[in-house]
Amino acid sequence: MIFGLTAWMLPGCQEQEEIRRHQVPKTKQPKIRLLAAIYPKSENTWFFKLLGPENAVAENEDAFHGFIKSVRFPGNGKEEIQWTAPNGWREEKPIPPRYASYRIGEGLQELDFSITKLPGKAGTVLLNVNRWRGQIGLGPVTQMELGKITRELKQDEVEITVVDIVGPGGITVPMR
Repeated sequence: MIFGLTAWMLPGCQEQEEIRRHQVPKTKQPKIRLLAAIYPKSENTWFFKLLGPENAVAENEDAFHGFIKSVRFPGNGKEEIQWTAPNGWREEKPIPPRYASYRIGEGLQELDFSITKLPGKAGTVLLNVNRWRGQIGLGPVTQMELGKITRELKQDEVEITVVDIVGPGGITVPMR
């Protein structure tokens, strides 16, 4: 019996393997930038949103503003819309609720541009900005802070709100 007890205790007396720690360098994720225009027209609100790595959005900022300036509603009381897409923007079949989608660039620098049409006011500017801030890893802002990240633009007698925010990321950019 003593032999059986000794045999049973031996494995517990063996030296334990040492726990080792390793530090692995964290790869730095690029900051995410979102440029958006909120365009109320007739009974709907149109959202134009450019999203992707901060430096790639900066390279396409003029094209974004050119796109917004090209938007027209030529119908007499009808909700028709027209625009001119910049060279190199690849139109894709939109996935609802999107009205239209474009891809810009390639690989890790690829950007997503979406056009969405929602009925009515589709929420306040503050509500939409805070939703977008959450999508790029930022907390909400107050109504008083909104002026730091938005500006008003008038086009065809319509007040358009342009939003420009940069966040740490933490989202998955829609990829089609």
